[in-house]
Amino acid sequence: MLDDSHFANTTFGKAEFRNTEFNGAVSFCEEEPEDASIKEASENTGTDAAEFHVTPSFLGTKFKDVAIFSGVKFRDAAVFSDAEFQIGASFKRAEANVGVHFGSARFHGRVDFGETDLGYAGFTSTHFNDIVVFEDCQFGGLFAPCFTEPISKHAHAEGIQYGLSYIESSSRAMEDPFFSYLAFEMEDLSAAFTGSRPDEYFYFENVSATSALDFRHVDFEYLAASAQINRKRVDAIGLAHSSIESGELVVLDSEKSVYQLEKATVGDIIIGYPDEVEVFDNLYIGDTKFTEFDFSNYRNSLINSNWVIDGIQRKGKHTQYKKRETTYAKAKAGAANQGDTFAESKFFIMERRCRRSRYLTELKNSDGLKEKAVSGYKAASNLLYDASCKYGESPSRVFTLSVGSIFGFAVLYWLLQEGILSWNSAFSGVDVSAAVSYLVFSLQAFTSFFLPGSLDPENQLIHLLSSVQSFFGAFAIALFVATLVRTVQR
Repeated sequence: MLDDSHFANTTFGKAEFRNTEFNGAVSFCEEEPEDASIKEASENTGTDAAEFHVTPSFLGTKFKDVAIFSGVKFRDAAVFSDAEFQIGASFKRAEANVGVHFGSARFHGRVDFGETDLGYAGFTSTHFNDIVVFEDCQFGGLFAPCFTEPISKHAHAEGIQYGLSYIESSSRAMEDPFFSYLAFEMEDLSAAFTGSRPDEYFYFENVSATSALDFRHVDFEYLAASAQINRKRVDAIGLAHSSIESGELVVLDSEKSVYQLEKATVGDIIIGYPDEVEVFDNLYIGDTKFTEFDFSNYRNSLINSNWVIDGIQRKGKHTQYKKRETTYAKAKAGAANQGDTFAESKFFIMERRCRRSRYLTELKNSDGLKEKAVSGYKAASNLLYDASCKYGESPSRVFTLSVGSIFGFAVLYWLLQEGILSWNSAFSGVDVSAAVSYLVFSLQAFTSFFLPGSLDPENQLIHLLSSVQSFFGAFAIALFVATLVRTVQR
């Protein structure tokens, strides 16, 4: 057990603090101001920082008072797995050439990682009881530590000098068995927060990385994130299976910032995005649940993108998510939860159209004639429902279709009565009075089930056609009323 400990301007060779207990304050730089908060200590320390030439181990170490690592330089790497920080900690402006690991560590108080360059960092299953700050940070490096051995062999075989110091540093870090194990667990991730537990505000702002950042299976009370990596990929900032109650996601660069929200739960968050893209272009949406998200804040952007939110946009090309129907069903439910009936309607239409795409896929992939017939019927019914009234969401489309059918049937009655084969007599002139009578007859047939007007009832084709129109008219009127009621209710 150690009381207050201060290691300003100290250079460490091999340092082993495994399972050590620091009862008092500990600083690896100049002493923190008396009674200063972690935020104040972060701002006022770090100029006389210690330096570790060999990977130190703080495995299982307990810091019972404040722990200040501001400005500390880890020439290779550092291991803080299972460490416990009971009051608070500052790693502001700390640097690690290869990486650090805080797996299963616990921070009871505020912790500040602002302006750090931590290399490849592991925070899997880390518990943050208080506010955590990652601002103006960098993650990653020339290559992930797990690739050290093959890259080192290749560099020596080819006589490559570029990055030689990093290769040597990474090789030394991988000699630590615990760090080596964690490095292979992370693979090529720049930072891994998988399964971590942030109980308070989590600030991850203005962060850059050389490869993906992983936040899968993390539940955030509040997340403020603005990050980018050096290339566009769907898992750039991976938030799959995570939950965000509130916060802000900012797209720093349309080519480098992609938030993967597959199977995530999105609450009351604000999305910041550049002018050259639409709101969901850099969000990988798939089977995502929306609880308190307000789609009305992004109405114009959604209209510009035709309400397409699933998958991702890449250089103007839309890559669809495999379960599109479920995605839009959940978006519809989220809009309904917020009382946004306009968005609810649009997502309902998208859901039904995605269902038609599924029927067409089933039709294409079916082997048996019966399966093809069933899928074809479902696809055709879906298309007819869309064309007639947009799945009950457009009374204006039903009205337009009805008016068009009245004029269309009037033309058919005219051709049948005047003689459909007598083209010369039929088109030799336009009898306005006759045209009006055919139009009136068509309108009456549209609204009734008996033969109206003064046309010859012995003309069986006219009789049949008027019956068909009457059936269609009854159906169209009922459909118009239903869609109108649905629209008014929305």
